[in-house]
Amino acid sequence: MAGQSNNFDGTSVSGGFNLQGNQFNGNVNIGGSFRDDTYGRQYLRLLKIVNPKDEMKRILAVKDELLKASYSWILEDETFRSWRNGDTNHLLWIKGGPGKGKTMIMAGLVDILSEEARNSEGAVALSYFFCQNSESELRNVTSIVKGLIYMLAFQETSLVDHLKKKYEAGGEEVFTGPKALFTLWNVLEDMLRDLHGATVYLLVDGLDECDDPEFDNFLRLLSQCNVTTPGKVKWLVTSRPLQRIEDVIRPDQNRSRITLEIEAQHVSQGVEAFIGEKVNLLKLKKKWTEETTQIVHSYLQKNAEGTFLWVVLVCQRLQRFPSWKVQDELTKLTSLQRGLDSFYERMMQVVRDEIPESDIS
Repeated sequence: MAGQSNNFDGTSVSGGFNLQGNQFNGNVNIGGSFRDDTYGRQYLRLLKIVNPKDEMKRILAVKDELLKASYSWILEDETFRSWRNGDTNHLLWIKGGPGKGKTMIMAGLVDILSEEARNSEGAVALSYFFCQNSESELRNVTSIVKGLIYMLAFQETSLVDHLKKKYEAGGEEVFTGPKALFTLWNVLEDMLRDLHGATVYLLVDGLDECDDPEFDNFLRLLSQCNVTTPGKVKWLVTSRPLQRIEDVIRPDQNRSRITLEIEAQHVSQGVEAFIGEKVNLLKLKKKWTEETTQIVHSYLQKNAEGTFLWVVLVCQRLQRFPSWKVQDELTKLTSLQRGLDSFYERMMQVVRDEIPESDIS
């Protein structure tokens, strides 16, 4: 498929393509977008999905600001480097329990791979999707595929032709009906074939947050990605440990996994660095004394147990109080019984309680 002629000024749409020159050894010219192209937008609207880039920003705004210390360790991990640089490793699954920093890792990798796409001497493509169980449009597998299609097509008009062909053959229902997952997957595969000269990164965060009867079908399609999509297509997914995923995504020469509990030392080092940055930010923001700063830092290091979410929740709680009440609040938090699910339930409840204005003033 010949790519639509587009002007290229050496920049890329966020999260997307870039190259030095006007084209790569594939079928599509990279670099243009259709910000003003009614043709492209007409067919993208059929997907009825919000730009995944905007969703990622919203999710991160809720979770906490992204700090490099929370994800930089993974760049040196041998399994990750093999996935990123190798020719046969097409699928990497990062799994870990709640609060282990999976979303922050993924968001950090989006930033890094976006930069790679902008500066690569070859052609690099990036598309991603962040699942959220609390949002109906972000917890089904068809939305995942739609989001990946959207980001690829938004950056290269000619890829929209694949949506057009499906629409002309079966109308809008092909994107919403009972067979929508397979139709959309075929569209995604066709797009990837057109990009066979590029390295294409496809990232999906929070698979465990999907609540969809088509979930197992999606996993089977994903597990076959090395067979159905030629070229250097690299999938990276994150989730909590789920047996349904374990049964399908088994390690072999094409698939690998990183278990955050096994990488406890690296995760703990990341958490320690994260604590340092968070405490320093709170010290500056709340004008803490050195004594208060040291007490908070020691408390977090002693109790975090390699859990980013715990650090985030405690810091969110502490920033609601004047400095003279911080130590009292730490005493209250210490009284909570630590444990698995009960710890998280109680911690979430305490930290997210509304604080009366009189206690803050």
